[in-house]
Amino acid sequence: MHHGEYIEQIILNQRKAIIYHSVLGGFLLLVGIGIIIFAIFKDTHNSDAINTIVGLAGAYVFSNSLLPLKEIISRHERIGVFKAIKNQGDEVSEKEKEKIDQLLEKALEKIVTE
Repeated sequence: MHHGEYIEQIILNQRKAIIYHSVLGGFLLLVGIGIIIFAIFKDTHNSDAINTIVGLAGAYVFSNSLLPLKEIISRHERIGVFKAIKNQGDEVSEKEKEKIDQLLEKALEKIVTE
């Protein structure tokens, strides 16, 4: 397998990770919104402390839904880098090829350990 095939596989894996993080973020977002709505519309005859705790829990889950966004952005950037490397093909110097090899090794190590 030459670099182009490795790079294609890495790009595919990055796209799968983007989908995974998007689903996770969407799920957390819906759960957070659901908890907040539940806290707003639930019966007011219960204690105010419980309403506050449920509202804060919803806000916490809602804010955590934004964490996967960081991963999504970074993976989009990686895809851009890998596409640029792939498109350069044989037009790179030996020093650049060594850097590309190192980058591919790091990417493959991450794939294997994930």
